[in-house]
Amino acid sequence: RTVSFRQILEDFEADRTDRKQIKDILDHLIKEDKLIRHRGNRYEVAPELELIKGRISLHRDGFGFVIPDNPPLGIAGDIFIAPPLTASAMHRDQVEIMITLRKPDGRLEGKVVRVIKRAYNTVVGQLRFDSETFFVVPTDEELPRKILVTNGESEHKDKIVEVALSRFPSETHWPTGKIVSVIGFIDDPKVETTIIIRKYG
Repeated sequence: RTVSFRQILEDFEADRTDRKQIKDILDHLIKEDKLIRHRGNRYEVAPELELIKGRISLHRDGFGFVIPDNPPLGIAGDIFIAPPLTASAMHRDQVEIMITLRKPDGRLEGKVVRVIKRAYNTVVGQLRFDSETFFVVPTDEELPRKILVTNGESEHKDKIVEVALSRFPSETHWPTGKIVSVIGFIDDPKVETTIIIRKYG
């Protein structure tokens, strides 16, 4: 059954000094997926949920959809993943998710628990400089808007390069990588073909 925050405080005979500590504990249990918080500041013990494997399709704005490999009974179609809940996943990664919400119309929402297999170890894009940092803008529009690079050089600015990823995205960090090859300017002969070849490995 669900219990209100006020009821929890009463059950523990908590005074004002205990209130913040109990709230912090509840928030921690939610992050560990041991509790669920409902509207009206009501709490419930999280059920043992089956983890679902599938491939994530991410939009550049941060949200995504996962299509389960083997949909469990009662689950059909894709599962929406809100921007803060995609963890370090990138477009087309194989991921494991848990269901966090079932809407009355049957639509499902979830969160990425872990990335099983990366779709990309390298990314192709244009090298740019913003007066402080070198970064690459991927040619694939489903990937993050920029990838920070640790070895950018001004002589290659605006060229198409290939970057080996060393850190994947998080809620607070852009992905990071190192330039491993310089392909050339976008209007150079054969560059477009090379971009496609590198993009699909």
